[in-house]
Amino acid sequence: MANGLGEWLLDKLKELGVDISWQTKLQHLIVKDGRVVGVQLEDLLTTKVNQIMANKGVILCTGGYGANKALMQKWNPTLLKSVVYSDSQRDDGSGIMILVITIL
Repeated sequence: MANGLGEWLLDKLKELGVDISWQTKLQHLIVKDGRVVGVQLEDLLTTKVNQIMANKGVILCTGGYGANKALMQKWNPTLLKSVVYSDSQRDDGSGIMILVITIL
């Protein structure tokens, strides 16, 4: 499923050898010599954890943190007071937190 991206984009990415993983949750970044060289992803349908190693790089697309009241309070308390927070399962900040933990 294209998820609104357009079949043309997905076709081009496939042509370039890009592997796209849908309905997954990032579990860990695999870091070697200070570089992200792969990821461990949980398949949300089967709960199986897969490890994917990258040849050229890793691009992560992650949701925000609007459904996580604690992170909203910590990182953007003004927005929490003025905007209704999200209840999306994908908006819990987990992808961002893995990046923050890995960088620090």
